[in-house]
Parts: sequence; structure tokens; C-alpha cells
Amino acid sequence: MQDMLAECIDTLLFRQEPEVFISRQRCSLCKWYSSCYAIAQSQQHISLLPGVTPTRYLDLQALGVTTVESLAQATLSTLEPALGSELASDLVEQAQSTVQNRAILRQRRDPPLQEGLQPTGTSPLWGTRNTNGKTPKPFTHTNNLPTASVELYFDIEAEPELSLDYLLGVLVVDKRTNTEMFHPLLAEHPGDEASIWQQFLDLVSLYPDAPIFHFSDYEVETVKRLAKLYKTPAHRFKPLLSRFVDVHQQVMNTVTLPVESYSLKHLARWLGFEWRDSQITGSQCVCLYDQWLKTSDRTLLEVILRYNEDDCRATQKLKEWLVCFVQDASPSTQSFA
Repeated sequence: MQDMLAECIDTLLFRQEPEVFISRQRCSLCKWYSSCYAIAQSQQHISLLPGVTPTRYLDLQALGVTTVESLAQATLSTLEPALGSELASDLVEQAQSTVQNRAILRQRRDPPLQEGLQPTGTSPLWGTRNTNGKTPKPFTHTNNLPTASVELYFDIEAEPELSLDYLLGVLVVDKRTNTEMFHPLLAEHPGDEASIWQQFLDLVSLYPDAPIFHFSDYEVETVKRLAKLYKTPAHRFKPLLSRFVDVHQQVMNTVTLPVESYSLKHLARWLGFEWRDSQITGSQCVCLYDQWLKTSDRTLLEVILRYNEDDCRATQKLKEWLVCFVQDASPSTQSFA
């Protein structure tokens, strides 16, 4: 601690700014984040590259690789001793995607996926991957992405302090009738959670063969939690588990994109999608819901519903783009304009 303080004092006394490094999980909590981020962007700093952590940056610095361009041009034989073969390949591919501003079909492919469409093994760049390993899904697949005449897109809004999942949003895309219908199953009061859970089960049961697309594993874990909490019979919820498709995981397994983050907002915005309330975040929706409980101001709920629907539609756009990308990409081009 004393050494760190002495270093900080020297920095202040000599007005020598340290190198800006954007470590998202830490920096996002800092009130100076926007200032540092602007500097990092102006420098096209390598820390903006997904997968470049502070520890990995030290390894790259030791190898003389300090820019996105130099990483894109680095040979795997140079990086592998410090990073390992798979991580080195992933980082170089990410740098190339960023420099060339194009999507790249991932070189390292996972075997065909089964129940839950969760890949096996681990990725040194993105972390542990889970697998359920049960029976195949009754869908037509394009590179492990199912397509069906009816598809559901599912997103949840929650209030963590209340242990409450207050909005279960489902977008029903019926290709047979060329229609799309958004169903916002909303608990206007905390005691309504059981009711919207039953509404959700009733809704998805109307489309027993439809895959349920979502982004990240929160939706699946929530379904399990609600089923346990409300003592739902196994035959009512367990068949759903084989229908869930994590679009985020599919993106991570399939393609490298020129984005700073593989969050839904970064990915969908790269595709040209925009939320109607562009400044609203999931965290802000928590605050809006808390305000609703205190004020009964329905305009607050309207913002939340729009945000949730846009999350569903962003997931839909991302899934549909990924299907087209995989179909169109070839080993010779490996890109999508």
C-alpha cells in the first residue's frame, strides 16, 4: 500500500499521467471513466480490444506487442509461449477483425451441439462453456442455430433487491403469417410474479415446437428458479429447457466481430439496430420500476416495456444476421459486409 501511495504521489507531483488502460469491470464504476475512455478511443488503445485484460497486456508488452495493429500482424509462434495457442489465435483474430472492420468466421470450431445448444470445453478468451448433453432439438439447424416457422425471443427485467423478475417479455415471430407480436408479461406489483410466470408457461405452450432465443444464460436460470419457487410440475417447465437457444453463446462460438464488447447493445448497434430510448440501460430500468412502485406513474412502465421489447428485437436481429452470415461466409472470404 505504501509503495502504491508513493507512486501516486510521484505521478501527481511530476504531472506524469499513467497510461490509460480500460478494464471494463473496474473502470465502469469510476466517475472518471468517460474521460479515460475518450483518451483510450483517441489512441485506439489495445485495452479496448475484447479479451485484452491487464494481465494479458503485460504479457503482450513483454513481447513488444502494444497496439491493435501489431497484434493483428503478430505470428502465433511469437505469442503462443506466453499466451497458449488458442488464446493467441483468438486475440490475433480479434485484432484482425477490428483493424479490417469486418466479421470473421472463427477458425476454431466446436463440434455439433445438442440439448440447450451449449458448447462443450473451454475458451481461453471467453471463459468456461457449459453443456447439458441431452437429446437433439426438433429444429432445423444452420451451424447449430435452429430455424422454425415460429420463433420466440425472450428477455427478462428484474429487481435484484426484491429478488423479483417483474417482466417476462416474449416476442412471437410467426413466419407462416408474417406477423410479430410482443407479449409483455408484467408484474405491476411484486405479488404478481406468480401470475406472470403462469402466463409465460401458458404462452410458450401454445408453440411447443418453437425455439426460444435469449441472450446470456439469465433467462434459463430464471425459468429454473421460478419453477422451483412456485413448485411448477416438471412436465410444465422441463420441456422448455431443451428449446432455449443462447444467441450470445452462439455468436461467441461462431464469429469474431469488430466490437469493443460482446454485449447485446454493442453487437446489435454494430448491425445498425438502435433502442428507441437510446440512453436507457437495464440498470436504469430497475430504478424506473422502483419509482413506479412508489408513484404509480405509468409512463415509467412504458419506458421499461419499450426497452424490454427492443432487447427482444435486438436478439432477433442478431440471430437472423448470424444465420445469414454463416450461410454466406466461405473459407475464401470469411467475411460479411
